[in-house]
Amino acid sequence: MPNPLQIGIVVFPNVTQLDFTGPHQVFSRMPGAKIAVASAAGGTIEADGLNFSGIVRLADVTILILVPGMGDDVQTIKAGIMEIADIFVINKSDRDGAEHVEREIRSLQSLATRSDGWTPPIVKTVASQGIGVQELMGAISDYDSYLRKENLALHKSVENWQERLIEMLRDALLEKARAQMQDGTIARYAVEIAEHKRDPYTLVEEIAANLGKS
Repeated sequence: MPNPLQIGIVVFPNVTQLDFTGPHQVFSRMPGAKIAVASAAGGTIEADGLNFSGIVRLADVTILILVPGMGDDVQTIKAGIMEIADIFVINKSDRDGAEHVEREIRSLQSLATRSDGWTPPIVKTVASQGIGVQELMGAISDYDSYLRKENLALHKSVENWQERLIEMLRDALLEKARAQMQDGTIARYAVEIAEHKRDPYTLVEEIAANLGKS
């Protein structure tokens, strides 16, 4: 049985929950699809236990949703966000300004080429009316096929899990360090550092060394 398709939806900061409700409902109807939504500003929108970076890392396909009427705000999209978007969706594309948003995205795309050679398509939808839904499904299928054809799916998964394992290890070590410290220890260390009685770098090395002995 094939693994479920992990779809990460990244919402541009000025996009409201109402703006992405339609596309979210479309994705939710895909058989076996698992959906996670996050704000491009970094916050988690749904209680998936994942933040923005976590969703992007674990998703098979990452979709960035924008809407018309954003003006020049599209230019404020950080390069990192442009790089992680596998598909751009301009929802409510029947509104004035949709063509402007598309031009801005294409302009930004012309400034950089993705390392995997994929050029993210721009799909215009009016999800509430079903317009562009089939095109969006086709774009998702095309990207999935591209990953398989170029043998990039496994490579992407390996890279993502390397980063994830480092985060998990960091979190586990932090919890272990906290468990070994008595109440008030961190506060005492902070006072000693503030009074220049302890070097913070040496102190951290000592704490890390003690974790290895336990």
